[in-house]
Amino acid sequence: MPLQRTQFDRSHEDARRARNAESELKIELTRSKKEAVAASDQALKYKKELDRLERLKQDEKDKMASLQQEVKELKAKLQVSGEQEHPDGHIDVGN
Repeated sequence: MPLQRTQFDRSHEDARRARNAESELKIELTRSKKEAVAASDQALKYKKELDRLERLKQDEKDKMASLQQEVKELKAKLQVSGEQEHPDGHIDVGN
């Protein structure tokens, strides 16, 4: 009988270790899933911020292009009205 008891004890101990290992794996899996969700949330936050900055950058480029076009139009009007622009950038008003 003692031999059977020892085998039973070993089997019982092995089963207990297996349950403990399974529990630890489940805990680690849950922790990993939480970390993955947090990382995903952070990535989404960064993506939204990047998109916002890209839109802002495009808006500023559009404003710049508009101002450059306005400057060209004003220069053309000045030249038509008899005023001359010097190579150094200043404008003489014709008399």
